[in-house]
Amino acid sequence: MQQIRRRANEIWKEEKSPLMIAATPSMSSGLLPAALAAIQLNDSVQILSDSAEQTAHAIITGQAEIGISSLPLEHQGVQVHWIGQSRCVLALREDDPLAQQPQVKLTDLSARKLITPYNPYRLRRRYEQVLRKADVQPADVIETNSSVNILACIRAGLGVAILEPVTAYGLPVAGVVLRELDVEIPYYFGVITPQSKPPRPSIYTLIESLKQAANDMLPSFVCLGPEEHARVMQSLHQES
Repeated sequence: MQQIRRRANEIWKEEKSPLMIAATPSMSSGLLPAALAAIQLNDSVQILSDSAEQTAHAIITGQAEIGISSLPLEHQGVQVHWIGQSRCVLALREDDPLAQQPQVKLTDLSARKLITPYNPYRLRRRYEQVLRKADVQPADVIETNSSVNILACIRAGLGVAILEPVTAYGLPVAGVVLRELDVEIPYYFGVITPQSKPPRPSIYTLIESLKQAANDMLPSFVCLGPEEHARVMQSLHQES
C-alpha cells in the first residue's frame, strides 16, 4: 500500500508539473501555436525554442517531454511518432517582379541576393546542392539563425529566400508573398518523445493536434510513419 501511495503521488506530481515542449524556432512559431489552440490542455506549458540539435538533446536528456524538429530525428534515446513532408517555397517581397508569376523558375534566382539559414548542415545544404546542379549563382547571401529574421529581411527588400513551409505558411508577414518553385525541394520534420519515459495523456493529444495542424496549414502535406525515417534519410543522402 505504501508503494501504491508513493507511485500515485509521483504520478500526481508529474501531471502537475509544466509540460515542457522543445521545438526549433520555425516549429515553435509556425506550427505549435495552432496545435495548442485547437486543444484544451489542463497542463501548464513551457516552450523551449532552440536549434534542431539542442531540441533533440532536450528530449534525449529528458529535459523536455515532446520535441518538434526537422530531420534527422532517429536516436536510441528518442521515439519518433510521425514524420511530416511538405515542399519548400520561394518567399519574396510582394512588389518583386517575380511575384507576378504563379511559379518561379529556379534559374530566375541567378544574380539575386538570397537570405539563408546560418546552419549549413540541414536545409541550406540541400537547396544549395539544387542551385549548383541548376548552375544558379546567387549575387550574395545574408545569413541568419532565425526564420523570423529571414522574413523581416525579405520585407525590407534585402533579398529573397527558399524557405521551409512551416514558417512560410504558419507565420505570414504583411508585404511578403510565397510562390512555388519549378523544382520540388522536400522538407521533412517530425515529433519525438523520450524513449525512457512514457508520455502523459496530454502529450498524445498534442501529438495528434500537431499532425492535424500541419495537414490544415501546409499544401501537399504528407504524414509518414516513424518507420519511414531510415528511407527518408537514405534518399536525402543520395541527393548529396
